Amino acid sequence: MAALWLSLREARRKELPVYSPPGMLPLALFLAYVFCQAIPLPPLLLHLLSPHTWKLYSETVWVVRPGVWMPVSLAPRATLAEFLRVAGYGAFFLLTVQLLVDRKTLKKIPVFLALFGGGFAFVGILQFLLPNDRILWIVRDWPARTSHHFGTYVNGNHYAGLMEMILPVVLAMFLSAQPEYSYHSLREKIAEFFNHPRANTHILLGFSAILISTSIFLSLSRGGIFSILIALLALGFLAMKHGKDRKKGRQLVLFMVAMLLAVGFLGWGPIFDRFEGIRTSGGEIADQRLDYWEDSRDVIQDFPLFGTGFGTFAHIYPRYQSVYTHGLMVDHAHNDYIELLVEGGIAGTGLVVWFLFAVVSASYRKFSKRRNRTSIYLFLGGLAGLLSILFHSVTDFNLHIGANGLYFFFLLGLVASAAASRSPKSRRKTNLSVMLARRLSRTFVLLGVTALIGGVFYGGAALSAVCMRSFDRLDSLSQTEPKNITAALEQGKLARNLDPLSPQVPFILADLSLAVEDRAQALEYLTAALRLDPTNGEVAQKLGLLLELWGEEEKGKRLLWSGVENNASNPELRKVYASWLFSHGHWEEGLGQVRTAMTWDPRRSRDYLTLLALYGFDAESIDSALPPLCQAQIAFGDYLLDLGFDSRGERTYRRAIPFCTEGESPSTAPFWHLKKFYFDRGRTEEALQAIQQGIELFPRDPGFRREAGFLYERLGVTYRAIEEYRKSLLLDPGKGWVRKRLEILTEGGG
Repeated sequence: MAALWLSLREARRKELPVYSPPGMLPLALFLAYVFCQAIPLPPLLLHLLSPHTWKLYSETVWVVRPGVWMPVSLAPRATLAEFLRVAGYGAFFLLTVQLLVDRKTLKKIPVFLALFGGGFAFVGILQFLLPNDRILWIVRDWPARTSHHFGTYVNGNHYAGLMEMILPVVLAMFLSAQPEYSYHSLREKIAEFFNHPRANTHILLGFSAILISTSIFLSLSRGGIFSILIALLALGFLAMKHGKDRKKGRQLVLFMVAMLLAVGFLGWGPIFDRFEGIRTSGGEIADQRLDYWEDSRDVIQDFPLFGTGFGTFAHIYPRYQSVYTHGLMVDHAHNDYIELLVEGGIAGTGLVVWFLFAVVSASYRKFSKRRNRTSIYLFLGGLAGLLSILFHSVTDFNLHIGANGLYFFFLLGLVASAAASRSPKSRRKTNLSVMLARRLSRTFVLLGVTALIGGVFYGGAALSAVCMRSFDRLDSLSQTEPKNITAALEQGKLARNLDPLSPQVPFILADLSLAVEDRAQALEYLTAALRLDPTNGEVAQKLGLLLELWGEEEKGKRLLWSGVENNASNPELRKVYASWLFSHGHWEEGLGQVRTAMTWDPRRSRDYLTLLALYGFDAESIDSALPPLCQAQIAFGDYLLDLGFDSRGERTYRRAIPFCTEGESPSTAPFWHLKKFYFDRGRTEEALQAIQQGIELFPRDPGFRREAGFLYERLGVTYRAIEEYRKSLLLDPGKGWVRKRLEILTEGGG
């Protein structure tokens, strides 16, 4: 943005023309729309524009601050960040057009992209072949839970998204740069090829295209692979329809053969495994994207016109979430179109469609009159790249990745510039219209204001983060000296002034205020945090508990419940609400919350059983609250054994068997618990029966075979022990201790 501002200032100073690309009006309206989403509105107007937004505020913020003005966006800080991000993209789009009106610069673009894309792909391929779990081998370890990284991208899908936009441009110019032959024999053609002035460029572009396309396959991005194949087909069709030489299709076929051979040389196995992972062993689709899309449909129905605010998907999705994600936050819909509808509504989506249509349609009309080879193939490559990423956006959120979004707008600028470029003999550089002086002045001022807002926003956030570091040095607040807490409060107040839209700062300040027993100030801070992030369940529940201390029990209960409602998949918030219900005598309602919490996170069932025990529930009552899930039943069996109820624990383990062995993810857990139960009590034959029952249901589980061999050995049935040990080694040959036991038993038998 700063570069564009400086460029426009220089153009004004030297009285150089500034060109206006197509789509500027819808882009400006879209930016204004995003900015307006973050502006507070009176409740009546908000009710007219977005009834469900009004309803959500009435359940949260307006419980403690009735009638306070609130924005359409559920997270104004996130929306302002999105405004600045898209404004930066728009500035890059406009700057790209100003630079590429020069034909010399336009011709250099394919070579630059070939060098960058080919080099980046080469590094990614090397890392694929020689991994060491560090970024670029030396920088630092990859973040946790990033098993699908590629190149320097944490997610291989996003790497593929960038490269699938670069490849069509490089490949199109490879077709354009093919030397023309005047001889007929193969020997003469080869000699002429290497003497041709375009030969070096042709080889560079072709080699780079092979590297880029191969790396897309090796990134294991299913969406990327499909998208690049569609882009290649589109490029071939466009080249045959609009290219100056319709025989280019033959070269494209040869390129695809070379690409597939290169991938085959490096190995198709991981790619096939990746595609096989689409479905489970039962034939059902394993990807959770479909669940995200299904849940997002409900959000779109509730916020149809103006959405929830750009950048707020992660804030609104937990309210509608129906699938458990093991504690991981779902911050994107994995479909850019669905996410656009969720955050921008029909109005925002319409503006985006208008912008893209305006750029492509106006550029295509100009392109149809072009005769220059470079302009034609640059336009076709850029158009194919746009098509590729737009197709990939059906299954991912590539356009929310900074580098990918920036390159997408660069590609739009390239398409507009290539379509409007004129012959070198022409006095005019381009067919794009020159921006009028008044419009240029307005653009100059708006850019300056936007850059200033961005500087204040990001600069304040960075300085606020520095101030917040003092909180990291604090130990447990109960063990921290009052003077240190007071100093931290002062730092926090400064951090809040620097980053007034951050909900995190007032939330931490509330904790510090409670540590010095300033409940009134803590109430103000928590209210401020809730205004900035009304769907944050932790903030709402802490505020609800504090209100109860002030005698506002009804308001407290409403906020405690809103915390659960806005974060349906968070079992910890249900646990807090259940504790409050139990403490106020709402036993049945509390049991229902505990049951739902165990359903969402059965791995923590023991924690919820402990909570029930603390509130005096007996085993019968707890049993009635258990959901029909494997881990919950097993945890209850363990709980009963700890209380000394052996027979009930045994029955519970057996009752868990159908819950554990049926469904998409069968578990062997009940058989191992039964085996341990019997073995610890000296009932070896019954332990063996439990393992044999497990073998019947899981015949290829080597662990069961090893355990059966061990139990047979304890019972003195040597020949059966040998038999089971041998079967286990067939399934898992790597267990050395099994081989040793087998050798001892066979030698003893001999």
